[in-house]
Amino acid sequence: LLGEIDHYCGVFWWKQSVASNPAYPTCTVTFSGNWNDQDVVWLHIGASAIGKTVFGGQDSSNTIARHFANFINAIFDGVWASVAGSVLTVTSHSFASGWQYHVYTELPASNTGSGHAAVTGDMQGGTYGVKWVIDPTQTPVLNRAFRDWNSDFFSLLKADGMSAVCSFSQELVQPPDNPAGGVVWVQRFPDGTAVETATGFGTLNSSQIAFSSGPQNYIGQAFAAMAALMLAAGLTPKLQFGEILWWFLANASGMAFHDADTQAAAQSALGRALATFHTPNDDPSLNSYADANFLRTRLYNYVAAIQSYVLSQCPSATFELLWPMDVNDPDTCKLLRYINLPSQWTTRAGSGFDTFLIEGYQYPGINHNLDQTSRCAAYPWRELAWDQAHCRYLMGLYYGTWPWLREFVNASRLGLPAIKLWAYDHVCLFAWPVPLPTSDDRSFIY
Repeated sequence: LLGEIDHYCGVFWWKQSVASNPAYPTCTVTFSGNWNDQDVVWLHIGASAIGKTVFGGQDSSNTIARHFANFINAIFDGVWASVAGSVLTVTSHSFASGWQYHVYTELPASNTGSGHAAVTGDMQGGTYGVKWVIDPTQTPVLNRAFRDWNSDFFSLLKADGMSAVCSFSQELVQPPDNPAGGVVWVQRFPDGTAVETATGFGTLNSSQIAFSSGPQNYIGQAFAAMAALMLAAGLTPKLQFGEILWWFLANASGMAFHDADTQAAAQSALGRALATFHTPNDDPSLNSYADANFLRTRLYNYVAAIQSYVLSQCPSATFELLWPMDVNDPDTCKLLRYINLPSQWTTRAGSGFDTFLIEGYQYPGINHNLDQTSRCAAYPWRELAWDQAHCRYLMGLYYGTWPWLREFVNASRLGLPAIKLWAYDHVCLFAWPVPLPTSDDRSFIY
C-alpha cells in the first residue's frame, strides 16, 4: 500500500471554538467610605489572603480596588480580576469544584476611618457552556494542535517521497448557527429542522453546512491555511472538496433546501418561494428546471468562490472533487444527480478541479452489487466527459461482509490511475490481507 494519502481533516478536530453561554463563578467587592492613613483591608479568596495598607492623601476606594485587581492578576492562577471605579470583580478560570472559593473581607478593629469593603456573591457554582461552538472570528481558523500535528505529518511525507490530498467536507460539529440572529450555517428541512448526523463520538452530531457566506469564508480560510502548511513542508498543495453537496435525505416535510439564506436568495432570483421537493428522485424539470438550476448554481458558486480565494493565497494549489454517486444515483436520485453535479463539473476543463474522485459505498457495502460498483468507478469518463487519467476511485472496506477484494479487482481492471482505500485504519483493525490481489483467480470466503 503506497500512494497518495487521502487525508480527511474531520468535522471537529481542527476548529477554533468558544464555550457557548458559560457562567463562571464570580463575585464583586465594593469599596466605599472614607479611609484614613494606615487603615488596612484584607481580602480572603479561599485559603489565601492578600492585603492593602492605606496611605493617607493618596488612596481612595478606587485605588484600593485597583490595587487588589493588580495583586490578583499578578500572583493567582485560578482567578482573575477586573475593576470599574471602586468595584472589584473576581472571576474563576474554571467551573470545576477545585476552583470555587469562598470570598470575604476583613477590616481590623484598629482602623480609624469609615471605609467599608462589601462582598456581593461568592465564587461558587457556575455552569459549563452547553457546547463548544466554532468561533469563525479567530485566526488562523486551524487550532494550534492541528497545525503542529499536520506540519510534522507533512514533513514526514516529504521525507518519504509521498504526497497527500487534504479534504474538508460540508459537515461541521457545533457551527455558530443562529438564523434568528441572521447567522445561517446549517441546511434545514422545510419544517425548519436542522440537518444533523451522529459522529460516533459520544453525543456529538455533525451539521450539514449551508451554502452561505459565513461558511464560505470560513472553509476558504481553512483550505488556504492547509495549503500553506503543505507548501511549507515542500509538498504540492492538493485540496479535496469532500462530498460537498445538498443533503441527500428527506424528512417528512421534504428535502433540506430551506435554510433562511437559500430561501431569501431563491425569492430574489426566482421572484417567488423555492419549490418544495419531497424526495431525492423528484423531477428536476419542475418549473422548467428553474428551481433545480437555482440550487445547482448556488452550489457551484459556493465552491468556485472558495477555489478563487484559495488560489489568491496559494496560486500553486490544485483541487480534487470527491463525489458520492450512490446518494446521487442517476437512476434513483434524479433530482440530486442534477443539483449536486453542476454541468461545469462534468468535464475537467473549466471545472476548477484537477481530479475527480468518485465513491459509492452503498453499491458494494449494502447492495453487494459489483456491477453497480464497476459502473460507479468508471462513471466520470464513461458517462461524463472526464479523461480517465484524472479519475480516481475511493472504495471502502470497513466491515466484515464487504466484498472489498472483488471490488478492488474489478476496479483495477478498469485501468484507473489510483484506487484509494477508506480507510487505512480498517486494514489494520481487521487485519485485512496485504498485498492486495491482482486477479480474481482464487477463492473468496466472506
